[in-house]
Amino acid sequence: MAKDRPATRVESVGFDDLIPVARRLNTASDDLNAALKRIEERLNELGIGIARYVSIPETRDVINNGEDKDPEEWIEYQVGYDRLGDSWALMTRRAHFQDDPMMTGVPADCWRFDEEKPLLRASRDLRIKAVAAIPELLKDLKSEAQTVLGVVDAARRLAGENAGKTIEFEFGESVAANEFWDRNPEFFPSFQRLVSVTNKAFGREWRASNRMEDVAFNLGETCRQDFLEIAFLSVNGHGVAAMKLLRGLYERAVTLEYIRRNPDKAERFVRYGVIQEFKALKAAVEAVGEDAVKERMGAMLAEYQRMYDDVRPEFQVADCKKCKTRRLAFSWDDLDFASMVRTLGEPYQNLYMASYAIPNLHIHATATSAFSREPNFGTPEEKNVHEAEVSLIHATLIFVLVLNSESEVFSLGLDAETKACWDEVTTVWRDRPHGPAARRERA
Repeated sequence: MAKDRPATRVESVGFDDLIPVARRLNTASDDLNAALKRIEERLNELGIGIARYVSIPETRDVINNGEDKDPEEWIEYQVGYDRLGDSWALMTRRAHFQDDPMMTGVPADCWRFDEEKPLLRASRDLRIKAVAAIPELLKDLKSEAQTVLGVVDAARRLAGENAGKTIEFEFGESVAANEFWDRNPEFFPSFQRLVSVTNKAFGREWRASNRMEDVAFNLGETCRQDFLEIAFLSVNGHGVAAMKLLRGLYERAVTLEYIRRNPDKAERFVRYGVIQEFKALKAAVEAVGEDAVKERMGAMLAEYQRMYDDVRPEFQVADCKKCKTRRLAFSWDDLDFASMVRTLGEPYQNLYMASYAIPNLHIHATATSAFSREPNFGTPEEKNVHEAEVSLIHATLIFVLVLNSESEVFSLGLDAETKACWDEVTTVWRDRPHGPAARRERA
């Protein structure tokens, strides 16, 4: 009978042998977690601030290998270093790839991600497999960091090479900047290519042979500084500030090209500078009094008056044909600025509204500037992202036009390269709109 059989001892099925193995396995898991935690801490100590993921070996599940005209599709797990709340951590996520055989979208649209969590909270099996991928992740982070450093170094050269001035230029480290790089992965290589062309235009020995070349190079150099400042502000999320600088960049670019086409007006442009400076001093005298201005300017005030009297006769225009009275010209040229733009035609006309008319409202004390944070759509954050990126797009196009002007003035032969930079703007920014609104639409 069954009750007469001896009871089977637990030890006979191997549980006693399993106990020390289980203890060792738990200890090994603790050691693994400690090692992963230390890697995470060291990355955080470096403050690298770059989000990257790599595939975890032995986790890919192929749904379709691309045969029978069906799109290639698979699911895999990835390990990465990414933002977690206000800090950074080693992360895992499940990645679903489905190819786009028609190639109507962009590569990023082929991927969907879910199950995002800290690596330390993933299953033990996934953590063990992820260890094999960590060297590749660190290599990828290093490569991306070197790319960032390359862009910063290139920007420094762009900012100060040859002009006799060295401008320390860095994009900096901010939440807005990190989000910008995540949104715009194609911006880095396009910026580097633009830097390369820019150094050919400005990073060289030069000597002006006439007044037009003198004005062209120095206006172009100022445009280069404008562009860098707009890039810095846009990357760091200061949309309205970037837009204010955009107005000056556009005005200088138009003036540069207008003088290039009308070289005989370069001297007039320079001499009218005395009028502009004296008018500013005169307005200051009217606002705060002559004594206050003299306290700052000293004998220079009288010197400006003398120079003004010398050049004023050159800029007298008819005020009343009947009375034959004359007045001081409002500008250095017979044409006003809008007329200059019409004279130049496209693409300057197409850039006028976004690069000059609208930014003009933000420069002065207007209702537009007073309520600049109130969005017409979305949230203030979304509006700021939009304005920052629109300013950078237009600044890039305008600066390419500046490079065209420089190439023509100095016969640099940069036409093919500037055209490539111009065309690349479409490739870099074709995924707009960016920002929180776009992320919600794609989710």
